[in-house]
Amino acid sequence: MVTLRRIQDQTAAYTGPMQCGYKPGVGCENIVWTQRILISVVKEKNWSYEKMGIDMTSAFDTIKRSTILNLLIDAGCSEDDVRLVRFLLSNTKLRVKINSEISAEFESTSGA
Repeated sequence: MVTLRRIQDQTAAYTGPMQCGYKPGVGCENIVWTQRILISVVKEKNWSYEKMGIDMTSAFDTIKRSTILNLLIDAGCSEDDVRLVRFLLSNTKLRVKINSEISAEFESTSGA
C-alpha cells in the first residue's frame, strides 16, 4: 500500500481521466453510469447501437513484468519507486486452491 501511494499521482497523470480502474474515487460505478446514460439516449433517439467489450479474465495473469516497470519509468516514477515495484514483483510464490485442495508452492515469473 505504501508503494501504491508513492506511485499513485504519477500513474494517474499518465493514464489520463478516461481510465477508471485503480484510481482513488473512480471505479466501476462510473463505467456502469456511462453505459446506462448511453443506452438511455440510444433508446430515446431510436438509434442503432453495437457494443463491444473486453475480456479481462486474464488481464493480470499475462502482463509482462518488464512492461509494468517500463510504464512506471515512462510515467515519471522515481528510481526508488521502480525498484520497490520490482522487488514486490520478484520471488512471487503462489499456491492454487480448488475446493479444499491446495497445490504445492510454485514460483510465478509473469503477471501482476
